[in-house]
Amino acid sequence: MHISTKKRFNKIGDKFIKIDYDLSTIRWVISEVRNTIWDMNQTEFKKLISIPSSILKEDAYIKDYEMWQKENKGYLLSNLSDFKEKYFIELKEKIYSDKYSINDMLETIDYMVDNFDNLQENHSGKMEMPLRNIELGFRNLDISNKKALTSKGELFSKYIENAVNGAL
Repeated sequence: MHISTKKRFNKIGDKFIKIDYDLSTIRWVISEVRNTIWDMNQTEFKKLISIPSSILKEDAYIKDYEMWQKENKGYLLSNLSDFKEKYFIELKEKIYSDKYSINDMLETIDYMVDNFDNLQENHSGKMEMPLRNIELGFRNLDISNKKALTSKGELFSKYIENAVNGAL
């Protein structure tokens, strides 16, 4: 990871250390991963994307799935238009039939982690497109327990520190 990329993530890590963060900070993490994905390897990607992933698993929900799906369907589908892998074809079918959910966001993250090298090779500059859908999802999330989310700041800062410093 290039030093300029490390600096970008260290700024976010500082927000977590100071407990000065909310969902917009998590969107910032996703945005920086999207914008610098070309400069990271699978291990770094996995560590950084685990921050939004853990929130999706434990702390988040979408109030009105039906409205959210209808409002965002076109955008979600357009971001995946160049992806022909079986996983993405099935994901597009879910989006088209209004069955896209937080679980699908988690599965997309897992798929991207597991297939990172192939996706980078096959989609290079477009690899960030599925992450746009995750980022959009975070614009519509609510947190079930804000105190629990706030208590994770130190852990999230460690994820960033480990990713940018190459620690295991």
